[in-house]
Amino acid sequence: VGGKVDTSFGDPVEVEGTVLARVDGPIENCAPGGAFGGTGPTIETGLLVCIAVGNVRLVLSERKVQGPHPSIFTKVGLDPFGEATKVVVLKSGTGWQTTYEGKCAAMIRADCPGPMNYNVASFPWEQVARPIYPLDEAMEWAAGAGSEGGARL
Repeated sequence: VGGKVDTSFGDPVEVEGTVLARVDGPIENCAPGGAFGGTGPTIETGLLVCIAVGNVRLVLSERKVQGPHPSIFTKVGLDPFGEATKVVVLKSGTGWQTTYEGKCAAMIRADCPGPMNYNVASFPWEQVARPIYPLDEAMEWAAGAGSEGGARL
């Protein structure tokens, strides 16, 4: 599972479990205002598979799905807002707050390694003029140019 597009941040992980559902997309575009994947009523996912790994349900899609669409869960028979659901984990950098706010007891953003990491200082910057914020947090900055302002360490 995973590591198919880019292994810079990790290799695929071997998972053993039970296939609970195997369905074809599309899913409903649940995003407010048609964001995260187009303005159409549906988003093509290709094949969707739900795998039980212990008490975890892992939903995998053949195609990339941008955005936090609850319909990806319901398409494979899961209710992300149901009483039996204790935790929902999304691989989504944006939109999850709008989509899930008010439907969950709590929401936590996890800053995981990968190309969509919020911590830009974690990337191996090689061709960037320094100092630059936020890579160099100790710098001071003031508006203007020359002796009137600019970056200083």
